Amino acid sequence: MFDYLRKTLLQDKKQDVLPKPVEKREEDHHKKLQIATAALFVEMAKADGNFSEEERERVIHTMRNTFHLDEACV
Repeated sequence: MFDYLRKTLLQDKKQDVLPKPVEKREEDHHKKLQIATAALFVEMAKADGNFSEEERERVIHTMRNTFHLDEACV
């Protein structure tokens, strides 16, 4: 999970040849923070060795309501 986060958070720096508009950079940064938040929620839920359906639903509910994400993104 942390490898995925590292790759995702550093991906733009490796691939960008031309600078993105400020709005696009802010949107990308916001999306990366959402991914990192979701990953941390999942890691915390799995910390006891049991990722229950209730924990899964709580993570989905929190991500959907906090970040106003659609079903496909969640």
